[in-house]
This record gives sequence, C-alpha cells and structure tokens, in this order.
Amino acid sequence: MATSFSRGYKIKLIGTGLEAGTWGTSTNENLKRVDQYLGGYVSFDITSATTPSSWNNGTNTLTWCLGDTTDAWEAGSEARNRFVDFTTASGDTAINVRGSTDAEVNVERIYWVRNSLAGSGKITLSSGSGGNLVLENGATALIYCSPAGAVSNILGSLQADGLDFRTASAVVKLITNNASALSFEDPATSYGYLHFDTVTAAGPNAEHVALGSTNVNTRIESDKVDLRSGAKTVHIVDNQAASLDIVEGYTGTPASYLKFDTTNSAEKVVVGKTLDIATSSVDLSTQATAFSIKDNELAALTFGDTNGVMLTFDTNTDPEKIITASTTELEVLGGLDVDGAADFSGATVIEDLAVGTGAASGVVKSNGDFDLVLQTGNSTTGNITIVDGADGQISLSPNGTGGDIVLNIDNSTAIGSAANGVSIPVNSHLNFGSTLGNGGYGARGNATVLQVSNTDSDGWGQPYHTGMVSGEGSYFSGENASLANTTAAYAFTHSLGSVPSFAKYYLENDSGGTIANYEDGDVVDITGTVSNTDDGNRTSYSTWMSATEVGVSFAINTGGVPFRIMDKTTGAITNIDLVDWKLVVRAWK
Repeated sequence: MATSFSRGYKIKLIGTGLEAGTWGTSTNENLKRVDQYLGGYVSFDITSATTPSSWNNGTNTLTWCLGDTTDAWEAGSEARNRFVDFTTASGDTAINVRGSTDAEVNVERIYWVRNSLAGSGKITLSSGSGGNLVLENGATALIYCSPAGAVSNILGSLQADGLDFRTASAVVKLITNNASALSFEDPATSYGYLHFDTVTAAGPNAEHVALGSTNVNTRIESDKVDLRSGAKTVHIVDNQAASLDIVEGYTGTPASYLKFDTTNSAEKVVVGKTLDIATSSVDLSTQATAFSIKDNELAALTFGDTNGVMLTFDTNTDPEKIITASTTELEVLGGLDVDGAADFSGATVIEDLAVGTGAASGVVKSNGDFDLVLQTGNSTTGNITIVDGADGQISLSPNGTGGDIVLNIDNSTAIGSAANGVSIPVNSHLNFGSTLGNGGYGARGNATVLQVSNTDSDGWGQPYHTGMVSGEGSYFSGENASLANTTAAYAFTHSLGSVPSFAKYYLENDSGGTIANYEDGDVVDITGTVSNTDDGNRTSYSTWMSATEVGVSFAINTGGVPFRIMDKTTGAITNIDLVDWKLVVRAWK
C-alpha cells in the first residue's frame, strides 16, 4: 500500500514497509495534527489566506483548503483547528470548505466556528452540493460537514436538561422577518406555548410575542404585572360579543366580572359584578355620554350608602320617575330645568324657582283637584312675595266664571294685637276692571294716604270712616248725657284742624225705656224736632262749627215747654224731657 492522507484532517497514512528510518517523524507529525484537531484555536484573517486556500476580494469568497503536506500549526493549516474565529472581512461572505484543492468537495469535518467579520456581514458555509449554513454576525456554532456535501448546525435541534446564563448578560438573537422565528411547543400535539414572530411588515401581526394558543391557556402566577416602561395598548378581536372576558373560576360556567363586547355598532364594556369606584372623581368630559338602564323596572337604578337607598330610577310605568327616599334631601344649588311634570310629594326647599322656557308661560299647578298652597315655615317673620321681574302684570285669575279669589288672613289674634293683613306697596293701585292705575277705579296708596275712586271718571280722594282723626274725610264724634230743660250751649272740641265740611246733631234716647215709641239707644236728628208751635210756646236751637269746636245752643221758651218730637210710630207731636236724652255730635273734615 502506498502512502496517502486521510480525507478529513489529512492524517498521513504510511504505506506498508515505507518510511524506514523516518516513520517516527511522520508519526509525531500525525499526533500534532490530531492535537490541533482536538484542541486547536485560530483567529483567521480570511483575507490573508495562503495556498492552497484562496481569497476572492471581488466576490467575498474564501476557498478554504487543507493541503496534504501542510504541517500542524503552520500557515495553511487553519482548517484543521477545532475552533476557528473568522475575522477581518466585511459584508456578507461565502466560505467553501474543501479538501486539498477546490475540486475536493464533500469533505467530512466538525468545527466550532465564530463569525467575527467587520460590520454585520453574514457567513454562508458550503461543503459541496448539499445544504448550506448561514452564520449570523457575532454568532458561534458547532457545525459538521457531511459526506453529502451539506454543512449543518450540530446544535440545530438541541436536547438539553437546562441552559445556564448566569456567568454574564445573555442575548438570544432570532432570525429577522420570520413568522416563526422562535417557538416553544408540545412535540406530541404541536400546541404552541410561546411564539416569537419577527415579521417586520406593518399590520396587526407585526413583530410580536404570542403566549399560548387556541389549545393552550396562559397563566400568570406572579404577584404583579409591571407595565411602567411606557404607554401600552391592548388589542382585542373585532366584532365579537365576548372579545375579552375576565371571569371568576375555571370550570363550569365562570361568572363574568368584566366583558368587552366588540360587536360592530354595539360595542360596549359589560360589568358583571358590583362596581366599587374608589377614585375621587369619574371624568366623562371627553365626549357626550349616555347611560342606559333597564326598562319596566321599579328600581332600574338605585343610589345609596350604608344607611340605605337615597335615589331610585323607576322605569316601571309611565310616567317614569326619579324618586328620592323619605329620609333624603335633594339640594339643587344651581338652576333646575324641569320640562315635564314634576311631583314633589315631600317637603321641598327651592331657593330660586324659574318656571317655563321663556318662550311661553310657565305654570305652577296642583296635582288633580286639590289646592295649591304657598306658605312660609314656622318663623313668624316669614313672608311670601310675588314680584314681576320686567314691568309686567301679576294676574290672579279663577278658572272659569264661578271661581273666587279668597285671601284668608289669619284672624285668630284680636285686632290691634298682631300685624295680620295684606300689604300693598305705597303708590300702588288696587283696581277693579281692566283699566289699571290712575285711569281706573278702586283704591290706591298715595304716599301715606289711602284714596278711593268710585268710577273711571271720578277723581281720587280719601274715604270717610269711623274713627278718622286726620286727612280728607277725618271723622269726629262727641256726646253729652247731662242735658237740662234750660237755655244752654253745648260745645265739643275737635282736632280736625279746620272747620268741618259738615256735621250731624242727634238726640239719643238714654232713658233706659221707650219714649214716643223710640227705644233706648234710638236717635232723632235735631232737625226732626218741632221748635215752632201755634200756641206761642217756642224752643229754639242753633248748630254751629268752628276750626276747633262744634256745638249746639238751646233756647228754652218762657213757658218751659221742652223739645217736641213726632212719635216714631204714629207721628203725633210729643213733648220730651231733655234729662232722658243725650246729645250726640258727629263732624267730618
């Protein structure tokens, strides 16, 4: 057998009977080559490759040969090292693994290789006509060249009991733009557990990490999920009634707590349990918001505290209503605009009530056939005031022709001891009929004086009344019960301030009995007495008025005949004794 070299690492195979005297030298070289293969390391500048290897700068291609006669550790023996670190070249590079020459393909070798090329260039390793291996920049791989000419990664399908990255920071780099760049799955069922998608195209399936799959649930057993690194968006499937459902429990029919319904045109978030809002405010200011509650329900929505329900929305029957509890006070500090009917069954406090829209009359009415009552509280100083705000009219009108307007003033207290009554402002009119003000008739307050007008054409003046002591129509009354049948003058001092307009003079029966059919207390005008008779007996009198007094002067005739009056019933002339009568005088300003 002639001397030859092994196919892979060029170990010298000495022929039979050859190398007498040099056999030991060849054997030692063989051991060195084995040593280089088992533990050799080289940082290989592929642009400086020596014969039989060659570097093509134009195509960035290294033809990587291992010559038969290239001794261990010498230039050209780099392909025999166990670990080869390729350096220097930049850009994507092709390395063709060969035997002694470029023509010797499909050689069988095992290497640890590292891509340390400048920049980010990849290395494509080829051994012949089989499959190639692409080594990413910065990557390390354990490769083998097969007899079929393929270069493969021995660790391409790694079975390991564990991976330990504790010695330094570790980075796992994935293939780019690949929908299945890295997947963790059950080999028996192919169910996915963890899936890395590096597709760079824009869209809903752009680069992402998928946890679980259709048949595999994702369980988070950590105490916290920290999303603080930046703003986050959670995407859920469109047009699904339960696009995302947060439920309680796992088996049976889990109770839903929060469900996201993305059904088109009816998207909503459904809260399945009691909603406890612990925040100090709920902000709905970004857009118009509508709350929809259950129809035909006595308590479709309730608000309350630990003491019970405070506010209830009743949708059971028309009219639907909002009900406050009997122990709840509804306090409206701003305006309350009620367009429909309002039922205030309980006590209601309203500081400023505006009724109507401003375009039509506002109406305040009782419910049904019952009265409408306006009253103050228990305070004795409370007033009810009706004020027109824009020089208009205030009308009190009964419904139809048969209604009355009745002012019921509390008369439980004696007159003079309490200020009960109806107050009309000074210089105001109380008119009857449709003509208002000075042109109408009725009563008015002129400064501090009450004046009346009987018709539209009358002027205004003070009315007469009993007890007047000043002003137009002031009234004075005086009396004297000590009359005698003698000539005398009876004067009464008044305080009218001027000669009265007129006066009346009366004799009042003060006998306690009946005289000429006049009962006790009846009065006879003095002008109704008989002062002249045909018997020559005469009693005369004169009535008079001054700025300070009114009075009567009597002149009794010499025969002592007193006054004569006509009988109340028969008209017969009857003599009377003045002792039985008293004089009454009334005068008006």
